[in-house]
Amino acid sequence: MWFDGPFSGLTISNARIDSTLADGINFHRDITNSSVTQSLIRGTGDDGLAMWSASDNVPATGDSSDSFDHDTVQSPYLANGIAIYGGNGNSATNDVVTGSQYRGGGIMLDYENFGNTTVPFAGTTTISNDTINYTAGFGDQGIQQFGALMFWADSASISAPFTVSGDEIDNSQYAAISFDGGNPISTVAMNGVNISGAEFAFSNKVNTITGSASNVTAGGLTVGGMESCESKSHTTNLRFPDRDADAKSHANSAAAHTDANHPSDADPDADASVCPHGHPGDGDQRGRRGLRHLCG
Repeated sequence: MWFDGPFSGLTISNARIDSTLADGINFHRDITNSSVTQSLIRGTGDDGLAMWSASDNVPATGDSSDSFDHDTVQSPYLANGIAIYGGNGNSATNDVVTGSQYRGGGIMLDYENFGNTTVPFAGTTTISNDTINYTAGFGDQGIQQFGALMFWADSASISAPFTVSGDEIDNSQYAAISFDGGNPISTVAMNGVNISGAEFAFSNKVNTITGSASNVTAGGLTVGGMESCESKSHTTNLRFPDRDADAKSHANSAAAHTDANHPSDADPDADASVCPHGHPGDGDQRGRRGLRHLCG
């Protein structure tokens, strides 16, 4: 189902969509106060559910106050389970996303121009009480690895608020939560997030992240708490209250994994194929679970 705005007040409920060549449902350009609820999307060839705030070279304010709520997205074989591309005050809540395959993550929050300009994020985007299971794999065309929950700041920085709360992220093939795209990401507030099984709890591939995190726990990490070693100027500044020992340890691991510790910077004779946290880089393409890590 593809919907072109502008319009308002659309409700889709109890839909069943299976085995498509493209998106399951896409809210495209200036759709407001609309929702998808209690729907099952399975086996799509692009995003399972998407809000795409494209301008298409006409005046546009983007999708606004839309929601994906109590939906299930299973096994897209390309792209993301749920994607929100810019827009104002949209949400994905109480959803279940499982089994992303290639070039996609579980839930993607993306500021990127696709030919035409995408309207920047504004208002507060809410990602809450979702379950993301067995997502976050590998790709190409600029994104080498995907997070189960992924922030992608490609066209410019993302400064609008995000609320991430009550989410369960399990069995991620790469990072549970990743920040990518090269531009700063700020005003991310996380609360009550549980991570069970991933290579990393967090991955930072932008130059600055700011925000806060409380009651964030992670277990079953096969490599480490934080990956942050693809640039000389990456900074992670997520505030962890002292009482959240598990979450705070992940923040501290980011500080320990600075560029001064990267072998290509600290020692010109060091093996550049190995990151200080032990995962292979360009020199070793085997990786964990067959995924390639780019650390140099």
